[in-house]
Amino acid sequence: MHELRRVSDCGLVTKFEEADISELLGTGWKAPEAFVAKGRDGKTDIFGIICRPRDFDPNKKYPVIRANLSGPQVSYVPNHSEALADFLR
Repeated sequence: MHELRRVSDCGLVTKFEEADISELLGTGWKAPEAFVAKGRDGKTDIFGIICRPRDFDPNKKYPVIRANLSGPQVSYVPNHSEALADFLR
């Protein structure tokens, strides 16, 4: 949801838009899962997301597809559960 608020009192001026993902959820779509793992040094937090297939079965084995984004571009993975929830809204 995107809103416009007044600086003086944070009062709501207007809502710009609000998404309805009920149809998407009805297809069986699940949001990616955020995770954190330690880097090779055992100290550095590495943040990422796991995207599972719609018909995921924990008793089956699946290939791991690792997306390594190197270069000048930026890859954003929220590092807090609330941030992830905001990111997925």
